[in-house]
Amino acid sequence: MMSKVILLFCVFALFLAQSNAAVGEQGDRSSRELTGGTGWGSTREEILENRQRRKRQLQNMILAMRKQLADHSAGEITLDPKEKADTERRLDLYSRKLDTLKNDLEDEVRR
Repeated sequence: MMSKVILLFCVFALFLAQSNAAVGEQGDRSSRELTGGTGWGSTREEILENRQRRKRQLQNMILAMRKQLADHSAGEITLDPKEKADTERRLDLYSRKLDTLKNDLEDEVRR
């Protein structure tokens, strides 16, 4: 009787270990898919490609904000003072981030 309980316990422990391993592998695969392959195991090319993509995104956002502020100045759209201040603040932040990305990218390309 006692050996059956021990055997049952061992089978149950083995089942739990296998299911946890499968969930762990699935979680690793999911996180790689969510990050687009970027992470600790990323190659240099993937990192540079990701930085280029981010740089393009920032450039597009900066252009959209500049257009919005120009339209506001021309009277085509009206931003309330808070919206205008927020847009100007974000424009400054995104511009500085873009400069940082450009400098980092140039340093990486030189290596």
